[in-house]
Amino acid sequence: MTGKRLTVDRLSDGRSDTLIPPPAVVWIMLLDGSADADLDAAYAHCVERLQSAVTTADGIDPDRKRAIERGALAELSIEDAAAVLAVGRSDLTADAIHHELLDRILIGMSTAVLDVDSLARAVSIDRTGKELQQRIEGRAPMTVAEYVEIRHAIEARIP
Repeated sequence: MTGKRLTVDRLSDGRSDTLIPPPAVVWIMLLDGSADADLDAAYAHCVERLQSAVTTADGIDPDRKRAIERGALAELSIEDAAAVLAVGRSDLTADAIHHELLDRILIGMSTAVLDVDSLARAVSIDRTGKELQQRIEGRAPMTVAEYVEIRHAIEARIP
């Protein structure tokens, strides 16, 4: 997705503007259409996106910043990742990014016709369908690693 441009028709005379999505949106869309991508490569790309965001952002907890810079994201929640991506932005809030991440899972599940029990069997995450559902609905925390694996499993099943 790096460098991919979105074309948006805005002008009444038929011309279009080409826009580069903001970094937070690129990170959210990271796994779209990546069914052929290796899971480790998708996770590494996700880590790279967060590292890029944290180097340019001020106001992040120093311990969290060091952990992200080292790539130690095993326990980083997507809510915390969303907070990092939202620092210094006026167009997106951490809450909006967090909900968009969760919505992407739900939309993907609908497109792939997956229920939570099927999804639980499709991932190596040690969670039941009910536990995954709680994470997808935002009632329990989800780590970045869980998010990447869930999105990867969904993308692999989209026809």
